[in-house]
Amino acid sequence: QTVPGLRFDMSGSYVQPTIRGVGSSLAGPGMNANVAIYVDGFYVPNLLGSDFNLVSVSSIDVLKGPQGTLFGRNATGGAILVTTREPTSAFNGEAKAGFGSFGRREVSGYLSGGLTSTLAADLAVMYEEGDGYIRSLHTGKRVADFEKSTARTKLMYVQTDSAALTLTLEYRRSDDPIANYASSYEGLSYGSVVPNTIVARGPHDYSGDAPTDHVYTGKSAMLKGEFDLGFAELTSYTMYRDEEVDEAKDYDGTALPVFSASWRVLDETYTQEFNLASKPGGRLSWVTGLFFYRNQNEYPSFNQAVGGAPPVNAFTSKITQSSVAAFADATYEILDDLFLTAGVRASWDES
Repeated sequence: QTVPGLRFDMSGSYVQPTIRGVGSSLAGPGMNANVAIYVDGFYVPNLLGSDFNLVSVSSIDVLKGPQGTLFGRNATGGAILVTTREPTSAFNGEAKAGFGSFGRREVSGYLSGGLTSTLAADLAVMYEEGDGYIRSLHTGKRVADFEKSTARTKLMYVQTDSAALTLTLEYRRSDDPIANYASSYEGLSYGSVVPNTIVARGPHDYSGDAPTDHVYTGKSAMLKGEFDLGFAELTSYTMYRDEEVDEAKDYDGTALPVFSASWRVLDETYTQEFNLASKPGGRLSWVTGLFFYRNQNEYPSFNQAVGGAPPVNAFTSKITQSSVAAFADATYEILDDLFLTAGVRASWDES
C-alpha cells in the first residue's frame, strides 16, 4: 500500500509478489517467484513459506528491476528485503496483546540483552488465533479458524571491531486455511447451472463440500559472518531451511463434487553466499560475490477427486535444483548526482 508498483498477491496459499508488473502467475513443483524475498540477507525460495509474521522487523526495502548483479539469487522482477533487529548489549524488551472481531487474539514479545561482554542475544515470539469470518452455507457456522506461532532468536558474537558472527534460529507454524476457501466469482461455476445446488455468491460465504486446509511448519538456521578487511567488507551468509506443508482445497467452490484435491509439499534449502563490498566514501563503490543454492522440492502425492469419484494420486514430483553464480557491480559518481553503473552475473543452473 505504500510502495508504488508493488503487488503482493496470493494464489491460494502460494505468495506471488509482483513489481512493476513483473512476476509469476504459476505455482507448483520447483517453481520460484520472479521477485525474490530476503530476510536479513537470506533468500526465502518457498512460495508457501513466504507469508510470515515477524515481531522484530526494523525495516523493509523494495528493490525494483533485476538485482542479480548485487547479491544472492537472480531475480528478474526485483527483491523484497526484510531486515530484523540486531541484539543489543543493553537489556530491552516489549510485549503486545491484541483483540479483534471473530475471536481474534494475538500476543507477542521481544527481549534483547547482553549475555557477556562479547555475546548478545534476543528472542522474538508471536502467537495468534481466531475463529474465522467465513460462513458455511451448509451448516450456517463460521469456518476457517486459524492458529499461528513464531519463535525466533539471534545470538551475536562480536570478537573484535572487525569481526562478528550472528546465528539465527527460527521455528514457524501456521494452521490457516483461509486462502484456500475459494468461492465462485459472482456464481460463475459449473454448479450454478445445476438445479438445487448451493453456490456461494458473497465474499464471506462458502459452499464447498470438500476438506480445506493449509498447515505450514518451518525450521531454519542461519549464520552470518561480517569481517572488516581494511580495504573492503566481507560478509558470509549460510542458511539451511526445512519446511513441510499440507494443503487441501475445493477448486469448484460449490456443493457439487466437481473437483477437489489434497497434497503435501516438502521443501529443503541450503544456500551459501560470500559478498565482498567496498567501504562507503569515494566516488567509486563496488560489490562482488559468489552464491551457491540447492533446493529440493517434493510433492509426495497430489490426491484429486473428480466428479464424486474416490481420490486418486494424480502425480508425484521430486525436483532438485542447484545453482552456482558469480556477480559483480560497480558504480562511479562522474559528477555530483550523476552516476554510471555497470554489472555482470554468470550463473550455472542444474535441475
